[in-house]
Amino acid sequence: MGETIKTVVDLIKLTPFRPLDGEIPKEVWYIKKVSFNHLRVFECIAFVHISKDESKNLDVKTKE
Repeated sequence: MGETIKTVVDLIKLTPFRPLDGEIPKEVWYIKKVSFNHLRVFECIAFVHISKDESKNLDVKTKE
């Protein structure tokens, strides 16, 4: 979980902001172009709840 939070904070720092006229905070602070090469895709399994209207009594209530 700690690595996920660290990644989220890093992504926030690499996101353009309105007050900076679309510039990235890290670029403004360090005055150099930012590289996105260190970012990697990580996955986790997520489930979606299926409402009663879309399922019958014995059907599965979630879908991966």
